[in-house]
Amino acid sequence: MDEKIGNNHPFKDLAEGLAKKGIVVLRYDKRTFVYGNELKKETGLSVKEETIEDAILAANFLRADSRMDGNKIFIIGHSMGGMLAPRINAEGGNFNGIIIMAGSPRKLEEIMIDQNNDVLHSLNRFLKIIARKQIATISTKFNNIYNLNEEEAKSTKVLGKYVMAYYFKEMGEQSI
Repeated sequence: MDEKIGNNHPFKDLAEGLAKKGIVVLRYDKRTFVYGNELKKETGLSVKEETIEDAILAANFLRADSRMDGNKIFIIGHSMGGMLAPRINAEGGNFNGIIIMAGSPRKLEEIMIDQNNDVLHSLNRFLKIIARKQIATISTKFNNIYNLNEEEAKSTKVLGKYVMAYYFKEMGEQSI
């Protein structure tokens, strides 16, 4: 909801700018931000629970408000939200328009690997060796996620203690 980049709050600024034009804006935090500790051991968590369901509920909340014109509800998705905006719309958002900011047609894991590889250029030689091994390990895990069945994906960790292969598998399969 309130991403901060340095001293800038781009989502807040955008919301305030739209509001000044008489456009109603509804922003909210993701479930994983608000309930992170409770959800971190949820092995079946996917973008459907983390993002899609709440975006659809938000749209329905606006449509139920008699002050709103239900025929003028749009979604703005940034980054992963931009990647998911078409899916949110297709799964029940029924928006009148979709605005995608910094979205990508690529899979999330591909973007993450490329971002990690880009960081390599800023590292000293010793750290590059370590980082290359870590990136190779993560790449191997990512390359295998679409070969896992649902239960295997829910029990296979890909990042840290709590991020399971299922999260990436479910998101990636929906975009295929």
